[in-house]
Amino acid sequence: MKVFRKDVRKIVIDDKLFYYVVIEKDYNVILRIYSGVYRSSFFQVSFNWKVTWDTNLNKPGVCYKIVRYALLNGWNYIEKNQQMIIKDGDFLVEQLGLKDTY
Repeated sequence: MKVFRKDVRKIVIDDKLFYYVVIEKDYNVILRIYSGVYRSSFFQVSFNWKVTWDTNLNKPGVCYKIVRYALLNGWNYIEKNQQMIIKDGDFLVEQLGLKDTY
């Protein structure tokens, strides 16, 4: 059973501060990662509920892999209003090996 909460958490990756929040909705789960520099810059990825039963998006290791993916794919977090959104991120679970991440 999932717990519905929206706690903002901190994570440091390569000496850079990021904030992330998991937003659980009726049909999907959204992971939104904010830049530690500007709150207007964020990376957002949406997952189907079924995918998240085996993947805990609140774990720092999972968030780390997703942030690294965003950075390698062009998210420029150090500039204002830089938003990157993936509407169906289910492919990331397999591609990044998120099921086995702690």
